[in-house]
Amino acid sequence: AACGAIKAACDAATDRIELAKIVSPVAADVFAPALLRVASREAAPAASNAAYFALVRCASACVEPSFLRRVCDAYAQCRAGAPGFEPRGVRVRKELPPRNELLRRRALELVARVLADWPSRVLTDQNADCLACATRCLLSGLADPCMGVRRAARACFEVYEAVWPREAESLVFELDPHGRQLVHGGALSGDPGDERNDTGSRWALGGARAFARRETRDGRVAA
Repeated sequence: AACGAIKAACDAATDRIELAKIVSPVAADVFAPALLRVASREAAPAASNAAYFALVRCASACVEPSFLRRVCDAYAQCRAGAPGFEPRGVRVRKELPPRNELLRRRALELVARVLADWPSRVLTDQNADCLACATRCLLSGLADPCMGVRRAARACFEVYEAVWPREAESLVFELDPHGRQLVHGGALSGDPGDERNDTGSRWALGGARAFARRETRDGRVAA
């Protein structure tokens, strides 16, 4: 019921500018932390799915950089194997195996949606830290041990490149050979750390961009 109410509020905010100004910060700082905790519950798939779809609506109704940071932090903590969501800035002291593959994939899908839908003035604001946040998440996603997560990261890279073309070119040079092959050709091997896997790679499903970014002349994202 709570997820349904959040989705309704976000839907209303997308149609009314005056309401969007109220809902946007609430979605980022109140709804998102709670929804991410629910979405991380692997033992409750129904609640997890409902929370994820509510997060998708939040991403459309929100233009707060803190929303993107929270989503990227959720991915980073799952990738680090943290047992729960630690406060922002707290590092996991010991290395653990990654957890919650579904949430890691969904976090990258949310990042891609944000990069596709949000206005450039928000994403390119140097004070917003969106570039650094998205870059860290994307670099980690392209090297994720799970194939489904790497596929989501590749789709995310397509939108990242549309927003920050120069930074995307520099990012490619930071990748290992497997990462560059994934970005340029869509090859998905079983283990990105296995240098022996030069042939027989699997390929990402579909060559088209998952999230097409188009803007009007005044800088707004086209529908």
